[in-house]
Amino acid sequence: MKHMVITGGTSGIGSSLVGVFLEAGYRVTLTFNRTKPSFSSESEHLRCIQADLGKSEDVEKLCEILDSQVVDVFINNAAMAMKTPFQEISNNELRAVIEVNLISTFRITQNIFTSMLAHGGGKIINIGSIGGQTGGRDQVHYAVSKGALETLIKSIARIGFESNIYAFNFSPGCVDTPMLRQLNDDFSALESQIPFGSVASVGAVAKVVMSLCSEEWNYASGQTINYNGGLLL
Repeated sequence: MKHMVITGGTSGIGSSLVGVFLEAGYRVTLTFNRTKPSFSSESEHLRCIQADLGKSEDVEKLCEILDSQVVDVFINNAAMAMKTPFQEISNNELRAVIEVNLISTFRITQNIFTSMLAHGGGKIINIGSIGGQTGGRDQVHYAVSKGALETLIKSIARIGFESNIYAFNFSPGCVDTPMLRQLNDDFSALESQIPFGSVASVGAVAKVVMSLCSEEWNYASGQTINYNGGLLL
């Protein structure tokens, strides 16, 4: 049975991904911080680990747990977003966003990459953001962190392909998640700006991400997969 690890697996895109991979027969390990798992109970196929990815000690403990496990698919989904004008972003806020979105992901990916080298390969998928490609307005620190992760994925692809390690940056536009609704008061105004006329559903996103784990995608790596309703047209 293949094993998938996902950070931020209890809400929005992450929760939907967990459901899709469990249904496909994967064993799933997820991390969560404040949002507790809504799944009825843990089973032999599901493990939930509480970890604050803004704390280095929690990241180290998570890596120690994963050291002894074979990981076939790692999905970096956990992220922190704050809506703050560029000129008002404090050092503390900047450090908090970068710590969760970039540094913790870098460290966990290092750990899992080493494991994949030892066990014959795997897939590493970053849940990015269109902001990482276009830049941000009121979430500049978030956009910067997502842009850096796109470069991380390219780097992993370059050093991993000879060892059957494939890496992708999945870049959605607007997806109907609690985070998006929290940051946007006027949802209809947001949708009016999308050429396709609506935000994406978490279920659709999860299925597209799942497809990247098929063997047919083993002829590509280091790619950014855009899924944004025409926002980059």
